[in-house]
Amino acid sequence: MAAFRFHVTGMHSLPLNPEKKQTEWEIIQSITKNNNFPQHLLLKLSRQILHKFNHNKQKKLARMTKKSGQHLPSVAQSSEKLPICSKIRIEA
Repeated sequence: MAAFRFHVTGMHSLPLNPEKKQTEWEIIQSITKNNNFPQHLLLKLSRQILHKFNHNKQKKLARMTKKSGQHLPSVAQSSEKLPICSKIRIEA
Protein backbone atom coordinates (compact mmCIF):
# COMPACT_ATOMS: atom_id res chain seq x y z
CA MET A 1 0.00 0.00 0.00
CA ALA A 2 2.84 2.40 0.83
CA ALA A 3 4.45 1.85 -2.57
CA PHE A 4 1.20 2.68 -4.37
CA ARG A 5 0.76 5.78 -2.21
CA PHE A 6 4.29 6.84 -3.16
CA HIS A 7 3.66 6.43 -6.88
CA VAL A 8 0.25 8.11 -6.86
CA THR A 9 1.58 11.02 -4.78
CA GLY A 10 4.44 11.42 -7.22
CA MET A 11 2.06 11.39 -10.15
CA HIS A 12 -0.08 14.15 -8.64
CA SER A 13 2.78 16.29 -7.37
CA LEU A 14 4.99 16.32 -10.47
CA PRO A 15 4.27 18.92 -13.15
CA LEU A 16 3.29 16.45 -15.87
CA ASN A 17 1.34 17.26 -18.99
CA PRO A 18 -1.98 15.38 -19.35
CA GLU A 19 -0.54 12.75 -21.71
CA LYS A 20 2.34 11.90 -19.38
CA LYS A 21 0.01 11.85 -16.36
CA GLN A 22 -2.31 9.43 -18.18
CA THR A 23 0.65 7.20 -19.09
CA GLU A 24 1.84 7.23 -15.47
CA TRP A 25 -1.68 6.36 -14.27
CA GLU A 26 -1.88 3.42 -16.70
CA ILE A 27 1.50 2.11 -15.49
CA ILE A 28 0.37 2.32 -11.86
CA GLN A 29 -2.87 0.54 -12.73
CA SER A 30 -1.03 -2.26 -14.51
CA ILE A 31 1.28 -2.70 -11.52
CA THR A 32 -1.71 -2.94 -9.17
CA LYS A 33 -3.40 -5.45 -11.45
CA ASN A 34 -0.26 -7.61 -11.66
CA ASN A 35 0.02 -7.57 -7.85
CA ASN A 36 -3.68 -8.40 -7.30
CA PHE A 37 -4.29 -5.09 -5.55
CA PRO A 38 -7.96 -4.03 -5.68
CA GLN A 39 -8.59 -1.30 -8.26
CA HIS A 40 -11.23 0.39 -6.10
CA LEU A 41 -8.63 0.94 -3.35
CA LEU A 42 -6.26 2.51 -5.86
CA LEU A 43 -9.00 4.88 -7.04
CA LYS A 44 -9.89 5.75 -3.44
CA LEU A 45 -6.23 6.39 -2.67
CA SER A 46 -5.85 8.63 -5.71
CA ARG A 47 -8.95 10.66 -4.79
CA GLN A 48 -7.72 11.10 -1.21
CA ILE A 49 -4.28 12.27 -2.30
CA LEU A 50 -5.71 14.65 -4.90
CA HIS A 51 -8.13 16.08 -2.33
CA LYS A 52 -5.27 16.57 0.12
CA PHE A 53 -3.18 18.42 -2.51
CA ASN A 54 -6.06 20.72 -3.43
CA HIS A 55 -6.89 21.38 0.23
CA ASN A 56 -3.26 22.19 1.06
CA LYS A 57 -3.01 24.59 -1.91
CA GLN A 58 -6.08 26.47 -0.68
CA LYS A 59 -4.73 26.64 2.88
CA LYS A 60 -1.35 27.87 1.62
CA LEU A 61 -2.98 30.59 -0.46
CA ALA A 62 -5.12 31.67 2.50
CA ARG A 63 -2.04 31.88 4.75
CA MET A 64 -0.15 33.94 2.17
CA THR A 65 -2.94 36.51 1.88
CA LYS A 66 -3.42 36.55 5.66
CA LYS A 67 0.29 37.14 6.32
CA SER A 68 0.53 40.00 3.88
CA GLY A 69 -2.55 41.66 5.37
CA GLN A 70 -3.57 42.78 1.94
CA HIS A 71 -6.32 41.52 -0.21
CA LEU A 72 -6.05 42.07 -3.90
CA PRO A 73 -9.15 43.93 -5.08
CA SER A 74 -10.79 42.77 -8.23
CA VAL A 75 -11.11 45.12 -11.17
CA ALA A 76 -14.84 45.44 -10.61
CA GLN A 77 -14.36 46.50 -6.95
CA SER A 78 -11.67 49.06 -7.61
CA SER A 79 -13.09 52.41 -8.64
CA GLU A 80 -10.08 54.52 -7.74
CA LYS A 81 -7.14 55.11 -10.02
CA LEU A 82 -3.73 53.86 -9.03
CA PRO A 83 -0.92 56.42 -8.80
CA ILE A 84 1.53 56.40 -11.69
CA CYS A 85 5.24 56.72 -11.04
CA SER A 86 6.57 59.08 -13.66
CA LYS A 87 10.15 59.23 -12.44
CA ILE A 88 11.72 55.80 -12.49
CA ARG A 89 15.51 55.67 -12.64
CA ILE A 90 17.51 52.55 -13.14
CA GLU A 91 21.14 52.84 -12.23
CA ALA A 92 23.71 50.35 -13.37
